Amino acid sequence: MAALATVGPDGYPQMSELWFLADGDTLQLSLNTSWQKVKNLPFASARLLAESRLARAR
Repeated sequence: MAALATVGPDGYPQMSELWFLADGDTLQLSLNTSWQKVKNLPFASARLLAESRLARAR
């Protein structure tokens, strides 16, 4: 899982968890083009969550 933070047109942050695929230096995100977070992507940051951390959080 990855945590994606974007800034919307109103200036407020939007946090979302989503699936990703890491391939070398490329990060492919599972996104739907109609979502607001996709429209916010010019102002975004992603953080990868370690698997062990996810297991503890459940």
